Amino acid sequence: MAPLLTRLRVMKVKVEAAKGTKVGGDQAILAFDQEIQSTAPFIERRGNGARLGPIYTGVLGERSGSCNFSAELRGDGSQGLEAGLAILLQGCGLVKASQVYSTHSAYANQKTISIDAYEDGIKKGLAGAMGNCTIIGEIGKRVMCNFEYFGAWQAPTDAAIPAFAPSSTPPMKLSGATFSIGGSSIQIANYELNFGTQVVMRPDPDTNEGFSHYLITDLTPEISLDPEADLVANYDFNGLWLAGTEATIVLVLTDGTDTITITLENVQIKELQGGDRDGIATYDYTGQCRSDGSNAAIKIAVT
Repeated sequence: MAPLLTRLRVMKVKVEAAKGTKVGGDQAILAFDQEIQSTAPFIERRGNGARLGPIYTGVLGERSGSCNFSAELRGDGSQGLEAGLAILLQGCGLVKASQVYSTHSAYANQKTISIDAYEDGIKKGLAGAMGNCTIIGEIGKRVMCNFEYFGAWQAPTDAAIPAFAPSSTPPMKLSGATFSIGGSSIQIANYELNFGTQVVMRPDPDTNEGFSHYLITDLTPEISLDPEADLVANYDFNGLWLAGTEATIVLVLTDGTDTITITLENVQIKELQGGDRDGIATYDYTGQCRSDGSNAAIKIAVT
């Protein structure tokens, strides 16, 4: 018996035509730190008995699973988002309109996805999956999308690693970019945008899993930054925090071919504390990203 090697892992995904109906993943994802596992709870059946300890066999609860991984923020080389990333962002609550991806409030626009993860001879999967995304950038490094997905667990089967050819476009980096708050250019070293999706099961007694699929019932997007502190006359962070004044935050990234613009139209400072970055005075900044009906809380446009 040969050992299974954790280095040999690939992932494919696909948007489901009907929420919760498993389809075969056919879009390759260049995933990092891929982990997929069952989260079905074990239910003990102790009851009364003539002996100490478990006497009766337990049963499993809802047959759920999770899949966590990271993917690079990338274009497709043709003024679009990398195909796999486009699927993943839709599964995290963004609606796609051409090459604009925005938060929304309509259940009908939610897209569940199927995930197939291959681990050196074993195929594991999720159906009816939705999740949360956090976009993280550190100065000079790749901008990464950290995903946490939940779905209906698919029983593992033996399967050889399939043909796997993810796109080769380069990742976006937090350099050569344009960043602004309220129209003012501000120096930052770190950028973290958490979609803040609340993902829950949709119960369904007609299914073996106990639920039909996952859905998003709420979202609380937040942006975390470390802007350099400045004179009040230049940019009054504390005054804006005290007044509850909102500002638009824009990050424009490019690889020289594709340009990805992340726009947070209405951001209000939630928390503002003094910080220090290698001797440079900064703020530990956390902002609430709000939709005003006309503008989405988060909009990602690719040109």
